[in-house]
Amino acid sequence: YLAVDNSPNVLEGEWNYTRCVVIQFETKADFETWYRSPEYQNILKHPYLRTSLQPFVNPSKPDEHHLSRD
Repeated sequence: YLAVDNSPNVLEGEWNYTRCVVIQFETKADFETWYRSPEYQNILKHPYLRTSLQPFVNPSKPDEHHLSRD
C-alpha cells in the first residue's frame, strides 16, 4: 500500500469509516488479479467487512495526476 490513515480528515461529504488505505498496482490487470483473488473474495463474504469497505479505482498514475498552477 502507499498510505494508511487511521483518522482521515474529511473535507467534504461524509466518511463513515475509521481508516483509509491507498493501494497502488502497476497495471489494471494486477489490480483485477488482486480483486478477484480467493483471499480478497473471502473478505467480501463477511458482512461486517463487506459493509466497511468502499473500494474505488483511479486509473491515473501518481505522476500523471497533478494540479496545474496556471
